[in-house]
Amino acid sequence: MEIGGADGAAYLESRRDALAIERLLEIVGEAFVRLRDSDDLVFSRITDGPAIIAMRNVIAHGYDVVDPRRVVQVIADRVPQLRAEIGQLELGS
Repeated sequence: MEIGGADGAAYLESRRDALAIERLLEIVGEAFVRLRDSDDLVFSRITDGPAIIAMRNVIAHGYDVVDPRRVVQVIADRVPQLRAEIGQLELGS
């Protein structure tokens, strides 16, 4: 499962899907930590870069405070925008 293929219902209804989605969000966040550290100019072109890293930190270090409503919102609202922005970076725009 990729985050782009996930939805809020799957996250809320299946513990297995929730854990998989959280892990994918954690991986994306870690990738953005490395991007920020290696190429701040490219990192600055990602609208929610700092928020992506912040979510990674919550998932990685504070499972007891992960807000399911926030994760569902990220899946619905932020992941499509992030995919579009990454697509633009890949095209060299």
